[in-house]
Amino acid sequence: GERGKFMMERSLSSYCLAPGLLSRLSRAGFFTVEDLDGVTTHDLSLATNISCELADHILQTVQNSSDIVDQTSEAESEYSTVACQTTRHSQCKTTGPVTALDILYKERSTHSIVTFCAVVDEMLGGGVPLGKITEFCGEPGSGKTQMCFQLAVDTTIPEQFGGVGGEAVYIDTEGSLVVMRIVDIASAAHHHLESVAKGSGNSDQTETVLKLNLDGMMSGIHCVRCLNYLELLSQVALMQDFIDEHPKVKLLVIDSIAFPFRQESMDPSVRSRIMGGIAQSLLRLASDNQLAIVLTNHVTTRFQNGDELSMQPALGESWGHSCFTRVLLERTNERRFATLLKSHCKQPFWVPFQVTRAGVRDIQSIKTQQEGSSIS
Repeated sequence: GERGKFMMERSLSSYCLAPGLLSRLSRAGFFTVEDLDGVTTHDLSLATNISCELADHILQTVQNSSDIVDQTSEAESEYSTVACQTTRHSQCKTTGPVTALDILYKERSTHSIVTFCAVVDEMLGGGVPLGKITEFCGEPGSGKTQMCFQLAVDTTIPEQFGGVGGEAVYIDTEGSLVVMRIVDIASAAHHHLESVAKGSGNSDQTETVLKLNLDGMMSGIHCVRCLNYLELLSQVALMQDFIDEHPKVKLLVIDSIAFPFRQESMDPSVRSRIMGGIAQSLLRLASDNQLAIVLTNHVTTRFQNGDELSMQPALGESWGHSCFTRVLLERTNERRFATLLKSHCKQPFWVPFQVTRAGVRDIQSIKTQQEGSSIS
């Protein structure tokens, strides 16, 4: 009766929804509960340009609060979610079983992106592997962003020099992208390639380095600035389309994955669902495109063994399961250390490294006159 009519006319702004979601709803013409009557998760996702997880969250919030909104059945909702994911990942194909031997051969033939630090590369099994997710976590100033800059530049190293000869996408969520710093690292890398070509006398390397210049290396790094988690979700959802248009992309960096979610007041269960969706999308991108995905994460302190405080990666334990490799970067008394926290093939251990003007380097290989002093 009257109560039902009142609830159908209830404004969506009266529900506990994030301002960004309310703004997208209003722009798409959704103002009251009645406007959502009969709308599926898939339809709402397309109309508001948000993920299926967020669209489902909106519908569930309204339904649980009013008990009036008619929605599709659970089976239809699940179908809508699958349909939405299929639409956004049209290039993903379901394949049949493969043998363990096939997987072994594929793993052995998979290339890696080097860090220019021999001990870190050895710790990672040859560098950051293609087709996997690698996470670098640590406190501010520990070297996470510098490591990402180095990897983005190294992705452009031609195959004649042992590189992957690809391009990189750099998603910056913290505003820490400094282009001139990337120029310094790219210049040092180019100078190194020139030295290698000159010393080897290899005609292919000489011809390649003559064609390669700083502008070419910089143009192979595509930068995106995301101001909130909705923009990050959008970029991840549309990344397959960008890769289809730029097939040379071999590295996706998100610096950082934690920042957008730690800035928003969000229900933990909602955040967990959204993070789970991002993890699945990133895993699929990495696997389907033989793409190396590098994430940076914050750290938090937790009590361990009673009253002992220790640093742990942020975003919870469930998020850590999505990473193939996890490395903790630390800085103590002007010295930097990389500790392997998670690996499928190696035991945890640590190695020292240093960040110079030329980029990430081994401590023992630093020559101040050639590469500049250490960066604090």
